[in-house]
Amino acid sequence: APESQLAAVVSSNTIESINNTSSDEIFIFEQNGNIRQLTNLLESFNAGRTIDSLSWSPDEEKIAFWLHNGEGHQSLTVVDVSTGESTNYCITSLATDNFPVNLPAPIWLPDGNRLLVENRYAPDKSKLLVVDISIGLAFPIAENVNPIGWMTRP
Repeated sequence: APESQLAAVVSSNTIESINNTSSDEIFIFEQNGNIRQLTNLLESFNAGRTIDSLSWSPDEEKIAFWLHNGEGHQSLTVVDVSTGESTNYCITSLATDNFPVNLPAPIWLPDGNRLLVENRYAPDKSKLLVVDISIGLAFPIAENVNPIGWMTRP
């Protein structure tokens, strides 16, 4: 979060485990030295999960990321930084070796209500989606392209 006094990191919570399984969690580091665990995925899913590609919203109130289910799929998830409430937007992508790079981090549009994400729906096919988190709607805008960023006029 470039202008705030917060930093987010992903780490496995090795203190808590279920059936000797730990899970990635997001932790927030505050400038005053306080650390708080933002997510509770192990408790929520009763199983280990892996987090990939964090992306802060422009207003620094949310973090979007890809959540791996351990069975070859990743889902778009957004967590509220104040409350820790996570929302899965049911946008899933395959975790496959057929793509040369990892799934790109979600890209926030300047309004903070929409995300640009790649949806890998087959081993060699993908769609570029705009996901409006304010109304829970996603729509495709291109196929088989990689999102790089969102440009705005000065």
